Amino acid sequence: MCGIIGIYFKNPQKAFPLALCAAGGVQHRGQQGAGVAIKTKKDLIITRSDGLLRQIFPSAVIPSFDVESKWILVHCRYGTSGDYDERNLQPCIAKYKSSLAAVVHNGEFTSVNVLRRKIPVNLPERLSDSYVFTKFFENESGKNWQEKLINSLGKAKGSYSLIIGAEEEMFVARDNFGIRPLVFGEIENGWIFASETHALAKIHAKLKREIAPGEIIKVTKEGLVSLKKGEKKVNFFCDFEWAYFSRPDSIANTNEMKSQGNKSDLWLSFSSFRNRCGKILAKEFPIPVYRLPPVTPKP
Repeated sequence: MCGIIGIYFKNPQKAFPLALCAAGGVQHRGQQGAGVAIKTKKDLIITRSDGLLRQIFPSAVIPSFDVESKWILVHCRYGTSGDYDERNLQPCIAKYKSSLAAVVHNGEFTSVNVLRRKIPVNLPERLSDSYVFTKFFENESGKNWQEKLINSLGKAKGSYSLIIGAEEEMFVARDNFGIRPLVFGEIENGWIFASETHALAKIHAKLKREIAPGEIIKVTKEGLVSLKKGEKKVNFFCDFEWAYFSRPDSIANTNEMKSQGNKSDLWLSFSSFRNRCGKILAKEFPIPVYRLPPVTPKP
């Protein structure tokens, strides 16, 4: 259920309150811990802790994080793998030479044991699949973060929506089946990627489309570049999103017609979808109405 947010700015700006506001739109997806990664002109700021966003970042400390940023990642954790070890909080960090990359993940890598065997160091069993993938990504072959990511995702199996910040770039990826949700929108000075559309609505971002299953995107100040095109005919979107996970006021692609993924005006809110399911269910399996006979009052 984890909620992920990635905001990329064409030109560095102070926007930490904006990022927290957007992240509030996915807080319901994970309440076991949260963290942020902020790329400044010189440094990468990482903060992670147990609790909710408002507990980790009360109003008194927000100004200290509100620095000019190239990009900001936010993660709200719901643990499906690994225990409460501090290292399981996200963003997870990968290191290549003198460069750092921050990784936020929603989903579950089913190939985690295979990935473990390919990492040159032994990792404790209690670590999450997200942490294991990050270390696999860190050690994978490639001359730069882009090559390492493409090679990593070619070997990793499972469900994932990933946002990765690496130096001046951001990478966004979704698993080949489109199990976990991921959408993106446009803001005045850049783009936002999020688990649900409500995060975009909270900051008045213009919703563009969903990330297609299997798609990998690189984001730079020049714009968005598709490193791998998505699968248009594949749809294994998790039914628990429709029934349980997602906010009722978020909207999503129901895949009822071609090219609907790029036409968000045709999407349906989760509340409307749930109500529609209820109406159809009532027609298919009607509940008989039993009327009690009228009671004749005693004289």
